[in-house]
Amino acid sequence: METVAVTGIGVVTGDHLSPEGQFLSLYNGESTIKRDVRLSQLGIDNIASSPISSSVISKLKDKHKVGDENCYEGNCIAFDAVSQAVNSARLDDGSINKSGLFLGINKIFPDEQDLNVLWDIYQERGISDCDMSRVLQRLEYLNPDQVSEYISSRLKIDGPNLVFGDACAAGAAAITSGYRRIQQGQLDVAICGATEFGTQPIMQLLFTKLGATSNNVFPTPDQTSRPFDKERAGCVLADAAAFLVLENADHARRRGKKALAYIRGASRQIESYKLTATNPDGSLYRDCIENALADANLPPDAIDHINAHGTSTVSNDQAESRAIASLFPKSTSVTSTKSALGHSLAASGAIEAVLSVLCIDKQQVLPTLNFTESKPDEPNLNIVKQGSPQVISHILSNSFGFGGENCCLIFSKECP
Repeated sequence: METVAVTGIGVVTGDHLSPEGQFLSLYNGESTIKRDVRLSQLGIDNIASSPISSSVISKLKDKHKVGDENCYEGNCIAFDAVSQAVNSARLDDGSINKSGLFLGINKIFPDEQDLNVLWDIYQERGISDCDMSRVLQRLEYLNPDQVSEYISSRLKIDGPNLVFGDACAAGAAAITSGYRRIQQGQLDVAICGATEFGTQPIMQLLFTKLGATSNNVFPTPDQTSRPFDKERAGCVLADAAAFLVLENADHARRRGKKALAYIRGASRQIESYKLTATNPDGSLYRDCIENALADANLPPDAIDHINAHGTSTVSNDQAESRAIASLFPKSTSVTSTKSALGHSLAASGAIEAVLSVLCIDKQQVLPTLNFTESKPDEPNLNIVKQGSPQVISHILSNSFGFGGENCCLIFSKECP
């Protein structure tokens, strides 16, 4: 089996267009969560979200010379995050051409303007040929596969091109797949990550109908996401993209590129307890974690820090905290960065992978915002409340999605 190194990273979240800037902001306890202006304009108030602004999208379109006004916004943020990762890894054109692209993404929905026109079409109301043409052109961009096609065509990637729709575990699943290809000697380089616009109004509506988003009103929107806290009431949806360059460690060494970290193990699991929840006792999450530990050939007490899935929903945090408490020493530190970034669905596991790599590289852990204490019937985990230095050899990063689609990754400081 080949050793897999992480040699490049890239992130687009909120107003942050670099992993370093995002990490520093999180370390200092800053949040990207705010009042959802778009929903307020639709008459839906008191909803918090973590959007990527239209000004950032315009900036990225100009930066990457995207002339098509109908181009899906996810293309822009995904391409920027990929470009950051490729530049960070210092990949030449030959390595990029021979690499594989592994992308996590779920649903792409029409925007409000398009929905209004589609409704008029359904009602057989008269609409202009211009509106009809615009909507039909935009609908072509609602196929998630076109995002990977866009990236691979611009970078001239000739290797395998795979798209993953594993719900909230899609980004981690994409990373796992790229890791396996390199580990088994099928590729030298894999560009792995995810993109998602979780703040799309239809996505917000779907998660609200499922009871997964928080409608509790706190003094400020950035207090809404509260992973593992006794007052948690639901997740806050977000937009984001994040990518990593994975590389055969010998390949990276030959070209003089130092690894930021190494992937030591991974586990990808599908369980069928319930469409929108896992077993409350955490046993199924525990299975996935144990499989990742076995793949890494590490005991639980070797894990120094856990980047938890930590969505701030009642059911996820309950099950995950019980899984963690049943396996790891009480001293193992735990963080959920969704407290500051919100939940970007497919992209969340990729973002947390990037942040895990930076935690190892910097030997620092990030805080969980808004945590005061656990519910009386839930374990008391060692939740990190403020950014601080910590000696880290191994990090576990968890991603648990609807439909029982679970994925765990283990990153290490030293070459296995």
